[in-house]
Amino acid sequence: MEKHKDNEGILITGHSLGGAIATIFAADLISIGYDNTIIYTFGAPRVGNSQFTDWFWKYHKGVHFRVTQKRDPIP
Repeated sequence: MEKHKDNEGILITGHSLGGAIATIFAADLISIGYDNTIIYTFGAPRVGNSQFTDWFWKYHKGVHFRVTQKRDPIP
C-alpha cells in the first residue's frame, strides 16, 4: 500500500456504539499502515483492555477526541 505524503489524515467519527466501532476501525487502519487518523467519538464506551490501549497509543500518530458527559452511564 502506497502512502501519500500530502495525506492530512483519515477522519473517523461515531456516537455511542458507533464511537466504539470507530476506535476499533482506527486500530485496524493503524495496523495496516494508516497511522495518521483523526478520531472524534461522542458518548462512546471505552474500547479494549490495557494491552490494546498501550498498543494503540504507541502507534497512533493522529488526533483522538473522546467526548463524554459525566452523567451518561454508557461511557
